[in-house]
Amino acid sequence: MTSNSFVKGIFSSVIMRWSVKFIGIFNTMILARILMPEDFGLVAMAAIFRALVEEFSTINVSLLLIRKKGDAKEAANTAWTVSIIQSFFLALMLCLLAPLAVDFFAEERVRDIIYFMAAIKILAGFNNIGVVLARKDLDFMLDYKFMVYSRIATFCSVMLLVYFIRDYRAIIYGDLLGAALTVAISYILHPYRPQFSKKNISEYLKFSLNMIPYSICRLLNNKLSVLLVGKVASASVMGGYNVCNELASMFTKELMFPVLRGMYPNLTKIADDRKAFNRIFINTYSFTAAICFPIVIVLWFYSKDVVLILLGQQWVETHEFLKYLSIYGGLTSMMMVISEQSLIAIGMESKANKLMWFRLIMLLPAVLLGYHLSGFIGMIQAMIVVTLFSMNIILLHIAKLFKINRFLFIKKFLRLALPGSAMAACIYWLTQYNFTDSFAINYYIEQAIIVSLAVLAYVATIFILWLLAGRQEGFESTIFKRF
Repeated sequence: MTSNSFVKGIFSSVIMRWSVKFIGIFNTMILARILMPEDFGLVAMAAIFRALVEEFSTINVSLLLIRKKGDAKEAANTAWTVSIIQSFFLALMLCLLAPLAVDFFAEERVRDIIYFMAAIKILAGFNNIGVVLARKDLDFMLDYKFMVYSRIATFCSVMLLVYFIRDYRAIIYGDLLGAALTVAISYILHPYRPQFSKKNISEYLKFSLNMIPYSICRLLNNKLSVLLVGKVASASVMGGYNVCNELASMFTKELMFPVLRGMYPNLTKIADDRKAFNRIFINTYSFTAAICFPIVIVLWFYSKDVVLILLGQQWVETHEFLKYLSIYGGLTSMMMVISEQSLIAIGMESKANKLMWFRLIMLLPAVLLGYHLSGFIGMIQAMIVVTLFSMNIILLHIAKLFKINRFLFIKKFLRLALPGSAMAACIYWLTQYNFTDSFAINYYIEQAIIVSLAVLAYVATIFILWLLAGRQEGFESTIFKRF
């Protein structure tokens, strides 16, 4: 497998993922104009509690199944069995612990939402494990179809119900109906018919001993600030913050999700070829940074416009959250590539677990101190600073572990920082000139032209630096040689 073919696959996966995310963006645009921030806040409170309970007992059967060698059929049957057992156990825990969420958030309505989420979890446990087998066999097109069809099913369910129920219940009922349709879709798409099996079930339990602490810590790294906002603020503020956090994730971490989905099964197949492994690892790191830079820059300059377009006037006061959360999302996207899936792919989940807890230990005091000094914006700024520091420490550790020259990471980063600076400067200087009055054009058309010119400057600078570097193999060569 060449790194060029790998990057091509990842690039295609990103395009496919964004076609899926467009459904989510469209869904948010509609709901934000019908429901109130308080409705989103209530669902977010229940969702973060559900996620926390899940991570305390989730085994991540898909990760082990993809990595596992040998009889895939028998392993898949065991994975499906574990998934069902796990879903019932999680549903029971959610129902029993729901009163704790009510006490923590001081919101009685959260209880019923959690009960419905427990039912959704049971349904999800019956999804066809054949979809995971498709990923194991690198059949990303089937995986893509599953994501698209399931997202459309949930979208249509929520839209139908919100027409009749104009509050948070439409989201929950729609998600429940969507979960049932998703199970049916998984069996329609893949011919595999799993059977109950307990063979080698202990292997999954052993795998979970390392993965559960890792998953808990990853959740806290991603949602620590949301937990704090939910605890100290109203449901309305929680809704505004969480929606902006989801938007920032959608444009950064969620965009990079297909990179991880494509990287993991590929890296498991070349784990023994450390030279090829390192080459693909470096190229994926560079590709992630190359995608995140322009997105973060655009969201920084146009956070208010993005909120107005996607969410509407009633959400405009939350745009400062989006501005800073986009930077944090970009940094954590790079961290996902550096210290998470790459280590798990080669059986180093224990190492990934330790690095994740290191990040949390650094993040927790920063979140509390930042909030104490400057409120929610200060909290996000502190998260950005400590993540930058943690990323550099982890990069040094990974470079030593994988026997990669640590200056190579710096070199790759700087080769993208310069184009990013050129793009930011382009937007800054062009927005100083009022084209709307001079050429009598619409404001949004003017800004679209400015962003297009800035992206052109970004790509042109990358191209020039690639030429000066001697047209080295990497994500640049994959993209530019196609044109």
